[in-house]
Order: sequence, then structure tokens, then C-alpha cells
Amino acid sequence: DYVDLGLRVKWATCNIGAEVPTEHGDFFAWGETITKSHFCKNNCETYIEENTILKLFCNNNSLKKKITTDIKGDPTFDVATSHWGKPWRMPSKEKFEELISHCKWEWIIIGKTYGYRITAANNNHIFLPAAGAFVDNNLCFSNSRCSYWSSTPKRNSLSNSYFLSTGSDKYEIYSWSRYIGRSIRAVYDDNLF
Repeated sequence: DYVDLGLRVKWATCNIGAEVPTEHGDFFAWGETITKSHFCKNNCETYIEENTILKLFCNNNSLKKKITTDIKGDPTFDVATSHWGKPWRMPSKEKFEELISHCKWEWIIIGKTYGYRITAANNNHIFLPAAGAFVDNNLCFSNSRCSYWSSTPKRNSLSNSYFLSTGSDKYEIYSWSRYIGRSIRAVYDDNLF
């Protein structure tokens, strides 16, 4: 299901892999469509170290996918399109910016789950649970931070992509390592296809 927040896309009611809005759902490395329990540089299909040219040829990097463009709607890399079909897709960096600038964000707890209730001008709302993120096999910041991948890679980068990061007092968009396991909140975009 989706919620119409009066924005250019409609937002899913729950995370990929969740049954209800308060469930954390599954975690994914950026550009991967299969969840896993261990998230590291070596097992990420889309992460390539950028420090030196030599590293492009080490650690099986020649087998990795060198992605420099937005993956929205591409079922090979977009978790939402892969799992739920078209016209579902991952939100771009710009769609997260629209969500931040056009909606009211309120840090709340539902049952035992902390997160943000995001309310639009039309009074419709979604809930983003603070699921945290996986580094290696450790879940960090569960119930204290939201961490959601966008479909947008950092420009000219083979290692970083943009994500929504929140705590109880702020919400911002950063770019960071693609191998980190983060939540996915899909958007319904019937204008994309």
C-alpha cells in the first residue's frame, strides 16, 4: 500500500521486508536486491575503493558493478522494483529532499518502536521506524536512528551513495559507503515508466 502525501510520488506504508509500518524490514547494501546478515566492503557488489587506481584491480573489483548513475527503476539494482515490480522504486535523493521540505517530522514511539511520523499538508502521514544500520554483522543505532538508502549515487563516486539519516532531533541527507546495510522505503511513481 502507499500513502498520498501530496508530493510528486506516493510513499509506501512500510519498509521492504516489513509487514506493518513499525517493523524494521530487511537491510540492503546499496544497489543490491538480496538481503544478507554480514555487510562489508568485500561482499558488496557495488562498492569499489577509490583511494588508488591499484585497488580497482584488487579484491575482485573487476567483478563488481561500477555504477555511477541513478538506479531508480532498474530491477537489477533497485530493491523496490526488484521486489515489488513497476512502478515501485527506491526514492531518489531529490524525493527525500521533497519529503523533508514539504512535511512535518515528529519523533514518536509506537509500541516499542521509535521513529518519525511524517505528516503532509493534506494530513496524510507515514511512519519511518528507526531501524538503524548494519556494519559487518552488527546492527547499530536500532531505535535511535533512521537510515534509508536513496537510489542516487554520489557524483563521480564508485564507493558512496546518498541516504536519509535521522536522529531524534534532525533529519539530513548524507553520502556514505555503499556496503552499509540500510532500510529501503519505496515510492510509487507511475510517471517513471
